[in-house]
Amino acid sequence: DHESRSQVLKRWNELASRNCDAYAEMAGVSKALANKGDSSTPPPFDLGTVREGWSLRFETGNRLASAFRAIRLSEVAGLPAAAPQAFPPRATGADILQLAAEHLVKSNPELAIRLVLRSCTYDKDKSLMRVLSRNHLALLPDDAVQRLVKDCIRVIDYSLPRGWVERIRVALEVLSRLVSRLEPDSAVETFDYAFEVYRNRQHRVMSHAWIGPPLQNLFKRSWKSLFQNQRTDRSFDLLGAPIVGLDGFTVQVAERYPDPGELISGDARIRLPDRGGNEAQWQEVVDLLLRALRVGGEPRKRAASRLVPMAAEGFLTEAETSEVTAALWASEYVPADSLPTATELFDFEFLNLPEPEPGLTDRRFRHKWLTCNVKSRHDVRSSGGTVSISLGARAGDPSKLEDTLWHLGCAIAVLRARGNTFDLTDAERDHVVDLVSQWANTSVTTHPDIAIQSEMRRFSLWALEGLVPILSRVEIPVPTGESLFQKLKKLTESGTPAFGPVGGLVKVIPHRAIELASWLRTGLASGSRDMASGALSGLAAWMHLSNNSDSSVQNLPEDILRELGLIIAARRKESLSGALQVAKQVFDEGSDDQRDVILNSTLEGLVYLAEELRYDGEHDEGDVPNLRWRCVQLASSMSQAGFDGRPAVARWLEAAATDPFPEVRSVPLDNPEGPLVEGVFQHRQADLLADSDV
Repeated sequence: DHESRSQVLKRWNELASRNCDAYAEMAGVSKALANKGDSSTPPPFDLGTVREGWSLRFETGNRLASAFRAIRLSEVAGLPAAAPQAFPPRATGADILQLAAEHLVKSNPELAIRLVLRSCTYDKDKSLMRVLSRNHLALLPDDAVQRLVKDCIRVIDYSLPRGWVERIRVALEVLSRLVSRLEPDSAVETFDYAFEVYRNRQHRVMSHAWIGPPLQNLFKRSWKSLFQNQRTDRSFDLLGAPIVGLDGFTVQVAERYPDPGELISGDARIRLPDRGGNEAQWQEVVDLLLRALRVGGEPRKRAASRLVPMAAEGFLTEAETSEVTAALWASEYVPADSLPTATELFDFEFLNLPEPEPGLTDRRFRHKWLTCNVKSRHDVRSSGGTVSISLGARAGDPSKLEDTLWHLGCAIAVLRARGNTFDLTDAERDHVVDLVSQWANTSVTTHPDIAIQSEMRRFSLWALEGLVPILSRVEIPVPTGESLFQKLKKLTESGTPAFGPVGGLVKVIPHRAIELASWLRTGLASGSRDMASGALSGLAAWMHLSNNSDSSVQNLPEDILRELGLIIAARRKESLSGALQVAKQVFDEGSDDQRDVILNSTLEGLVYLAEELRYDGEHDEGDVPNLRWRCVQLASSMSQAGFDGRPAVARWLEAAATDPFPEVRSVPLDNPEGPLVEGVFQHRQADLLADSDV
């Protein structure tokens, strides 16, 4: 505004009267920090010539000196580190301080993080994300972590009553990253602090839309750092947390604001407290959810999400089940021959929720997804010079092939994972076969509009995920299998990795097994990260299907497994993370013969990776923490499979015990990740998360 600009101009005039051209000084510092200089020696011209000699390089030292100069300039000139958006950007020292932070992060990480706290006004600022990368945090001393956590909390507490949204969102995001370094006993204090901030509605600034994403990160990351018993102890807090839209709890944009209850519904391994000794707390939770279900709107959506794990695990009494059923299936929310609406739950999730009469949910689910005439979402319409794609509702559109295949596949996979089956009648099987045939014979097209092409790719991924369990449970005719194979190859050639259903296709067209294996092997050797990852997912799904006792899918060929071992031994960058994850699956659920095929190459790769993945080494920082985590998971599975005496396995388990991140240290004790449920959910869930992010 005018007053703010007048104050800025006054400050510049004060500096100018003392012969201080702060603007020119800032420009000089920025140039010094950004200048990389001539860092490479010119190549020799003559063939076979090797450049000899040595040279001195001063760029790094010069930029470090410039970083301290930037800090000194902002102090001497009295430039604020950051300011509200009303101030012109160049009126502050934010730019040079952020550059200084990025150059100081390796030599003085604590100072670098403090500069980020002072100068950033956006929780997704690139400087914040670079300085507070997991690799940099790994090298931060424990006492510095504790000091910075306290500083973040002080910033939040000081900014809340003043309504400083920018400061709060940055401090929340920094705190959410620091919490990954805290021991569980300290992390639980941070989690409790976040929960108290969430519950305290006196600070109206917490309802701001910008606060939602970093607060959600703080909840999610601190929750992951807790021990299992600590999560159980706080289950009532989450299930009974205030619900947006209920009891006067209002926020600017509900879709962007976190719901602590999602931590329960998204944690497949959570152990909810027994009802014995906790009856009063359970009743309070159920009463809250009942009120929210009846109110509708945003409260109904959030209550339904919290209800899923409670109902699926049988924590509701008979009387509560009756009340929940009445609220969930209230007539105003259930159109004729339909499932409950206004919940944002996927239709297959209702198969595990209370129903007014036995079999009602199953009948309505089948009516919706097994009787409709469908068409592919790839059908692109052009109207008035514009091109659009028909999109279904978020919970699913049965008129679209991809949605139908995905929901049917999920119903089969989820019920099977919980000991139930989704049996099909002969007519329904014929209908599913027709659906698969329709999709297999839909042409693969590309579109010049990048956004539309991206949507088409997502639709194909949904269909592919649904096909994995469908092909394993439904008898598909050979001609349809042939068409499907051709469709998958065309999708892959157009840039969409379509290897997921390969194991099911081996069952449908066994005479093509050698060709299918060769096609999968080509994907494993791809230099594209997407293609290699897709091929690894196909390998994992194939092995999971073939190892089931009631499956008729052929076993994986040894040369495919050998390719998996070679990826680890050669440490192929594009596919190493996925290969470590699939190798873990081999040692978790594979046969002795399958383990023997990859054993030596896996051990060889783990030996080299132990040195290459040091946090203080020279490498691509972004991959190191994730790869170390995967290595520890693999070593833990190998140890449990009887290979704990191998030096490479023992070395990684020792490294886990001293890793700076508690979630890595807990892997050998907990081994949290099991095999995927027949390959479904990953892409569709990622879509939902992306939809809620801005």
